[in-house]
Amino acid sequence: MPSARTATGAPRLPMAPPAAVPLLLFGAGAAAGAAGFGLAVAHARLLAEGNFSAPPVLATVHAFTLGLLTSSLMGALYQWVPVISGRPLARARLARWQGVAWVAALLLFVPGLAWASPPLLIAGGGLLAVGAGLFLWVMAATLHTASEARAPLAFVRSGLAYLAATVVLGIMLDEHLVRVLASLPTSRVLGIHIVVAVGGWLGLTWMGVSGRLVPMFEVTRPKAGRYRSIVLLMHGAIGSAAVGIALGWRLLDGAAWASGTAALALYLHGVWRARRPGRLGRGDGPRLLMRSGWLFAAMVWLWGTVALADPHARAGAAVAPLVLGVFLTSLWGFGQKIWPFGIWVSASRRADARTLPHLSELWPPALALGLAMAVPGLVLAAAAGMAFGVPGLVCVGAAGLLAADAAVAAAGVRMVRLAATRRYAAGSRLRG
Repeated sequence: MPSARTATGAPRLPMAPPAAVPLLLFGAGAAAGAAGFGLAVAHARLLAEGNFSAPPVLATVHAFTLGLLTSSLMGALYQWVPVISGRPLARARLARWQGVAWVAALLLFVPGLAWASPPLLIAGGGLLAVGAGLFLWVMAATLHTASEARAPLAFVRSGLAYLAATVVLGIMLDEHLVRVLASLPTSRVLGIHIVVAVGGWLGLTWMGVSGRLVPMFEVTRPKAGRYRSIVLLMHGAIGSAAVGIALGWRLLDGAAWASGTAALALYLHGVWRARRPGRLGRGDGPRLLMRSGWLFAAMVWLWGTVALADPHARAGAAVAPLVLGVFLTSLWGFGQKIWPFGIWVSASRRADARTLPHLSELWPPALALGLAMAVPGLVLAAAAGMAFGVPGLVCVGAAGLLAADAAVAAAGVRMVRLAATRRYAAGSRLRG
């Protein structure tokens, strides 16, 4: 990341936005994650039975997809896109309002799903559309003058296009928002909505961001990536799956599987080459968590292949928690590296950096190692519970992840307070 240093020694990332812009969305993501895990514990039996049409399960799913994942990804892009594009965040004031609108939308829409309340769905759905539209506007304005040579941005641009499509398809699904639905059956629109949201918005954006951050956090040189090939293959997979669902052509499922397999293989090959060889030490919790995300991506492919070969196999139900595992481990792995640095840089704008806490003090190393040890196992427990219809395993996995989410949120609050209030004598933290 390009940076500069002032006379006091404080680092500067001139392209990064004020910390308040992404922090609101990171906080919303943590709160939505806690709500989602709490709902999963309360409705573990419905999840184990695979009853995804039940209102509480719909609320649980959207607490994760719209709340935990999309909110956090928006916050990450607000921080990451200006730095990687070399352009300051456009419409920074509008970004603040976007965050407020998005949080208000979540507070209305998720309960609306849980209670099947048309008024809440109408209000929340409308605000979701507004929040997503404002986010896309800010991102488009920021990326407008970015260099095309910056390959990871191709993933982000594609992901943003799929976000727009996801919102449109979501509106088409809600009969309370649009009275006249598309000519397609609702079940098919739902299938396309899931493919576009998970494969396009979340998947492509995850590949772009993590493909750039892995070499940085592994402290290795970036390897030549096949960015164009991966993006094109993902477009092919998403397009084939969407058309196959729309027309009911099972043959296109095979084409989507082949294209998606090739894209995932190229991506995993690239990040594997970018890793730092050698054993991971006790202080490498975030890196271990990141690598768990790669493993979960491979498991999603495996379980998806099983479900494709036998649509009636219960093993296909494990895909949902495994998909969550991919993004959750990546989010918390990268976040533990990014959050303390972002907060420290923001605090250093108001004080001499030599009087601030060290980065390692802002985020407890013991928590980082604990998350790396516990989170993958908890995700696997929830996946096994859904694959084999065991509510107890779903409950154990969700309850453990709820505790982990609470620990992450508490550490985040502590980090912000510590950076804002704790001071040392100049030079006292610069020993050795």
